[in-house]
Amino acid sequence: MVANERIILSTPVMTKADSSVPSFLLPVSKRRQLILTDLPRLLEVKDDPELGPKIKHEFAFLNHPRSPLVPASATGTVRSTNSSPRADSSDLGPLYILEVQEKASKAFVLQTPTQAFTFAADTTDVRAAWMHMLRQVVKVV
Repeated sequence: MVANERIILSTPVMTKADSSVPSFLLPVSKRRQLILTDLPRLLEVKDDPELGPKIKHEFAFLNHPRSPLVPASATGTVRSTNSSPRADSSDLGPLYILEVQEKASKAFVLQTPTQAFTFAADTTDVRAAWMHMLRQVVKVV
């Protein structure tokens, strides 16, 4: 976390693979922690039993006044000053969220310029909390 960055919402979620692939080819859903901060940043964190927490993806909000290093092109990648030394794909910088969509009763989709990320909450109330908070951040854009 960056100095003075505060957590707004944090819950466990399941990651879901792209549903355009036949279900027997899909990888197993994975348990992750999703963390929304007041920067605003959204972090998908894996709890590695051997190494501890590890950032799998870092998301920022396109053209948000407080987003880190917004590139001229949303499809470009820029190295973020907020990347953790233990980050995976976030080593290239944050993925920019263009849109947030509801999916089924407990799931939601984060659309980036290159990929859609689907997350499933444990309950409909948790999904509703995520949708409310994410829409508030996206609406600022």
